[in-house]
Amino acid sequence: MAKTVLITGGSTGIGYEFAHLFARDGYRLVLVARNAQKLAEVAKELEGAYRTSVVILAKDLAAPSAPQEIAARLQQDGIAVDVLV
Repeated sequence: MAKTVLITGGSTGIGYEFAHLFARDGYRLVLVARNAQKLAEVAKELEGAYRTSVVILAKDLAAPSAPQEIAARLQQDGIAVDVLV
């Protein structure tokens, strides 16, 4: 089974570049960023280019409740994170 990486800021900049590197290496991705539309675009791009699964979570990590909401969603979906970026 493929390992899973959670990447914050995965829709732009260095987070986006990390997403490509991990997808290329066969990881399943969980991408977290504020912009849901941009996350969806990146997910589609990565799924097409690397044939990997991508879960997107539109969250603002500056919000105090965001970490708990992300953890709850991952637990609900049965996703165990192997690497955090």
